[in-house]
Amino acid sequence: TSTLLAQMGNNDIRAGAMLNGRLYYIARTVADNRSIRVFDGTVDRLFTALPSGYTFMHLAALKGALYAAVANGATNAYLYKLDSAGRIKQIGAALPTIINGVGSDAGTLAYHNNDLYFAGYESGGAVAGKIYRIREPSALTTTAWTLDYTHPVGAGRILSLASYKG
Repeated sequence: TSTLLAQMGNNDIRAGAMLNGRLYYIARTVADNRSIRVFDGTVDRLFTALPSGYTFMHLAALKGALYAAVANGATNAYLYKLDSAGRIKQIGAALPTIINGVGSDAGTLAYHNNDLYFAGYESGGAVAGKIYRIREPSALTTTAWTLDYTHPVGAGRILSLASYKG
């Protein structure tokens, strides 16, 4: 960790994922949560960055790929799949408003039986959280997210998802 800290300087790590022996993490190196950096054990470098107005909310390594949830201000949020060069490809349409931007927190991702799941919660409002899913292989043609579960108000928040045997 001392090597990583020396490379990072004063940058904050917001979320991270391990993929192919490398640590990918959301950092404040370009602006507030607008970059993903990669550390290979020796060198720490910029992997990809977002334009102004966009923010990385969550990062996960699932089924051999890197996925990132991205907010566009307080209006929209999207799920992207990143290739090995840091290019991003949108998965499905904008995520439902319940988990977008201001008033909600980052949420979490999981991959199960060829479906991508995204859970988020409101920091204030009538619903504690919702889980949406989309079939990833067909997400370029099937753009709608399907509501899979609504968490009851007052029953706590959905902070993580995991897949078992799927």
